Amino acid sequence: MSNEDLRTWTMAYSLSIEVYVCAERYLMNDFKACIARYIVDQFEIAGVDAAQPGVLASCKVLYDGVSSLDHLLKKVFARVGFLQSRLYKNFFEETNEFLKENPDLARLIMRETMERMEEDNKNDLPAMDRLDVLPPPPRDEYVPQGPRPRRRYDPNNVYR
Repeated sequence: MSNEDLRTWTMAYSLSIEVYVCAERYLMNDFKACIARYIVDQFEIAGVDAAQPGVLASCKVLYDGVSSLDHLLKKVFARVGFLQSRLYKNFFEETNEFLKENPDLARLIMRETMERMEEDNKNDLPAMDRLDVLPPPPRDEYVPQGPRPRRRYDPNNVYR
């Protein structure tokens, strides 16, 4: 996404979180479910580009506005946890300040991320070595590329 698209996405996302909190406050459950689906869809569309400082600020709005047992809160916090490395990489200062100022949110984000990871992986740990990075083949298995060189015929060569 372009920078302008990301700014627009972040503003729309922040507004959607505020609308969700209002729907929770005024017990508009059908509307709340619709907004929750929209927010999840927006996260799916944005992918890793969703790692924006505005998303962290919206986490605070969501945390302050709904119960810690809310399903959307759990989904959003788990996604933000998975995006945390990208947040640190692209916005180190903002991310670091936010997590220092909101230690309860940082703990809850980590908890939801771990719960989601356990749901997906059950009791399995990820492999320590990645399968997509293969070591180079041993030298004796090296196969040269291209046509084979032609040998000259030598009638005196008995070792052929």
